[in-house]
Amino acid sequence: MKDQSKRVVLITGGSSGIGLEMARQMLEQKSTVIICGRSLEKLEKAKEKIPSVITVQCDITKALDRKKMFEFIQNQFGGLNMLINNAGIMHHLFISSEEHLEEIIRKEWETNYFSLIFLTKLFLPLLQDNK
Repeated sequence: MKDQSKRVVLITGGSSGIGLEMARQMLEQKSTVIICGRSLEKLEKAKEKIPSVITVQCDITKALDRKKMFEFIQNQFGGLNMLINNAGIMHHLFISSEEHLEEIIRKEWETNYFSLIFLTKLFLPLLQDNK
């Protein structure tokens, strides 16, 4: 890490709700906070609310997006101290139409389960390098 005294935090799904509040609290603790999300519009609104937050548009279910975000963080900050896997989706499965049920379940698993594993594995070397 370039500056060991500065904690660098990545919060997925950080553009609203609990993720945005965690970003606010981590910034109050003098951390460098990066939030990511799929929606550029939501990220821009988050940046208006909290100008010091760093935003990265990223669909965590896509390998190329995860890789680009990793490279950005590694190149710009030299490391990562904390990964908060906050992104998630939930659908009302029992009121969803039968024809879309399989697609809905697949998207939930990609977002809520698989992407967490892939992100953690990807960022693990950076996290392990920090004390």
